[in-house]
Amino acid sequence: MKSILIIICVIVILTLSTASQTMSASIQNPTDSGGPGNEDPDWREGWTNIIPQNHTGQSFIVKNQTLSSIEVALLTTGNNVAGKDTITMKLLSNDGRALIKRSRRLNVGFDGWLRFDAPGQGLKVTPGEKLIIRLEDTGKVIFGWKYGLDKYPDATAIMFGKEDKKYDFLFRVNP
Repeated sequence: MKSILIIICVIVILTLSTASQTMSASIQNPTDSGGPGNEDPDWREGWTNIIPQNHTGQSFIVKNQTLSSIEVALLTTGNNVAGKDTITMKLLSNDGRALIKRSRRLNVGFDGWLRFDAPGQGLKVTPGEKLIIRLEDTGKVIFGWKYGLDKYPDATAIMFGKEDKKYDFLFRVNP
């Protein structure tokens, strides 16, 4: 009888210990996935170049407490330019402060989702906050950012430094 009681106590302790670890892990890493985005599976050829003077961007509303990555849908423009270019993604606060700046080198011919990871454990943000993804190349007009009609209701595309509520660029936050 005493050994059965000991076995039951061990099982209860192990069960409580496992449940406690699971609860603590979810509290330490608050919903880091499933952020906002506009993936537009029906995308049909809309894109714009991302030269710095175009001030191309996309605003969005933060859903989670941690921003770990941003992906943008790019294509090669077909301007018969060879080689590579550097794409820079800046994450800006609504008042224009740079929160993250990341760059990636791409080969001509790229067509797909380009990922930019936030530094360290990610950027701490406030759910409901409006942020802006600013994307630019070096001025070679090799790559374009895909966009479509406004399918992301919480924010909008930014073209030539101004919001254009008819469109949204294709992007994903914490995919």
